[in-house]
Amino acid sequence: MLDRRGLLAIRAWALLLVTFAPAFGCRGTEVKPADTEVSVPKLPLDASSAVVGDDAATPAAKSTGNGWMVRPERGTNPVYTERAVVLEAIKKAAHRAVLVHDEVIEECSSTGGSHAFFTIVQPGKGVVHYGGHAAHLMNAFEKGQVWVAAIEPLASPESVKNEAWCVPDRKVDARATALVPVATREEGSRLLEELAR
Repeated sequence: MLDRRGLLAIRAWALLLVTFAPAFGCRGTEVKPADTEVSVPKLPLDASSAVVGDDAATPAAKSTGNGWMVRPERGTNPVYTERAVVLEAIKKAAHRAVLVHDEVIEECSSTGGSHAFFTIVQPGKGVVHYGGHAAHLMNAFEKGQVWVAAIEPLASPESVKNEAWCVPDRKVDARATALVPVATREEGSRLLEELAR
């Protein structure tokens, strides 16, 4: 039977294997598509799907990707979960916003942690923080990507600075509790309106 030290050693080796296996050429099996042609039918453009501006001739993209949320029964750590579940949480929130992703700062603590920052584009302005100590969000967000979120505004801006964990001084105006990706700011605005009904 393994003692605690033995279990920790096994976990450490497993983490190293998962982290460094790709560097040594250990990759999954690539599935190659069959040599068949696939035709994709064009969708009709109607008034409800039209995009105003330069892309007026193409239908508006509708996002379907899953999202991130903090689930109280799982502590403060964010979880990636079904879009419908996240949308329901956003709908119930007192404050919602359209955000654009700015950056992620990774802690240098032994546990690690991702601090994601977003700029509010509607309504109002400010910086929103998501994640934190022990929240692992590597590659979850892309710079410039648009999100609709449930947010909790702060009474006054707060700093997330933590020199011991390599987190620089960054003032935030709100914290996000649930986020779903959208293709454009316009889609985000439409989704905000739908969630407010």
